[in-house]
Amino acid sequence: MLNSYNPPYYAEFFDRYGFEKQFDRLAFYYDLSKPVTARFERSVDALMKRYKFAVRKISVKKLREELGRVQKLVERAMPEEWPDMVPPSVEELEDEANKLLPVIDPDLVLIAESTDGQPVGLALALPDYNQVLKRLNGRLLPIGFIKFLWYKKKITGGRMFALMVDPDYRNKGVSAAMYLYAFRAGLKKGYTYGDGSTIHEFNIRMRREAERAGGELYRIFRIYRIEL
Repeated sequence: MLNSYNPPYYAEFFDRYGFEKQFDRLAFYYDLSKPVTARFERSVDALMKRYKFAVRKISVKKLREELGRVQKLVERAMPEEWPDMVPPSVEELEDEANKLLPVIDPDLVLIAESTDGQPVGLALALPDYNQVLKRLNGRLLPIGFIKFLWYKKKITGGRMFALMVDPDYRNKGVSAAMYLYAFRAGLKKGYTYGDGSTIHEFNIRMRREAERAGGELYRIFRIYRIEL
């Protein structure tokens, strides 16, 4: 969900017409049938106690309040490697949240908080609705909506499309804790896999954290450019 797909020949097309690689964005696959190691769980528990933070799911009932706090986190956590990205305002976050509300699963939207209640991490994941959409043949009416509700219960995976950590809490186990809590939430829903995407190839820290959580690189999204 919320990702692009292009046939393999697209790359040949861009190469042939003089486009060059600007950078790659990476996607990682998580096999949830392989449980995380006890060592990983113990290390997460120890780091949460040492650095005094907890992980919880978002409160949809207090969404406006949550977004106001999250906006400050996003502003602080926006990577310097994203020169083309500007931190969104609260109003922009609200607009995006309202678009996602019909498909969001609160169990998969996680906030890490310090003991004084300040958000120090955010993880956003969505069920893999592609499993549902491909059964609707592009139609919600007359019975497509009923089919949507039926097959929604049978989704077996999800995609984590955003994970941010306050700079003061990096390398303190926050991202690992959110991965672990997301895996646990997915397993309760019967998920067998997860997708973590996308991560800039030059974001070495996040790549390593994705791999430590058991991620396997399985897709590459290439950004092309051409001098005019």
